[in-house]
Amino acid sequence: DAHSIRSHVPRLFEGELPQFNIGTNGGTTCAIELRDGVEAACAATPWNRVTDGRFRGGWTTRHYGRPGQGVHAIQMELA
Repeated sequence: DAHSIRSHVPRLFEGELPQFNIGTNGGTTCAIELRDGVEAACAATPWNRVTDGRFRGGWTTRHYGRPGQGVHAIQMELA
């Protein structure tokens, strides 16, 4: 589930968002290995990232992410 957002949205939060905002609802919507792979791919770029920060995974990620049943979901919010 991928979205984009401005880096600065003062009416919603102070400061600047990381460029990559990875949401796994605290690691419940995908296998840890998948999360680790996405984090590694983001870490290999010059841009910063956070996992399960301000964006922990929206409805789609939480609804469909069932790693125990082989269905993995991640939200990626790109600033």
